[in-house]
Parts: sequence; structure tokens; C-alpha cells
Amino acid sequence: MTVAPWGPVLALHPALSESMASRGLAPRKPTALFRPHLSLAYNNRPRPAAPVIEAVTPLRTCSRPGGRWPDQQ
Repeated sequence: MTVAPWGPVLALHPALSESMASRGLAPRKPTALFRPHLSLAYNNRPRPAAPVIEAVTPLRTCSRPGGRWPDQQ
């Protein structure tokens, strides 16, 4: 799920990338391609996606104070 506001997270991303680079770790993607998000579930084995999708779909319509989520039109 996307998170908002993006500004503080986007500001943190290049700082973390610089910190990683100073320790010899390559950044995974440039900040311009980074989309802040929150992962709700991780799976370490194959399983049907439908139950997870069904469980989180109602969350996409939760109201947000001040308007819509950044990825909603």
C-alpha cells in the first residue's frame, strides 16, 4: 500500500543511499524511481494470492484526512 505524505520519506531515501554507498553497498534504485509503500504481508512459500488480496482490498478505500491517496485519481 502506498503511504502519505511522501515528502519526508523521499527526503530520507537519498540520505540512506549515501550512507549505504559510504559503506560499500550499492543503492537499489534512484530516489526518482522510489515509491514509498507499506508492505502488509510477506510470503516465504507459494500460496494463493486471492485470500490476501481479498483481505486488504477494503483498506484501499479507507478515508484519508484531507483527501485522496497519492495514487488515486
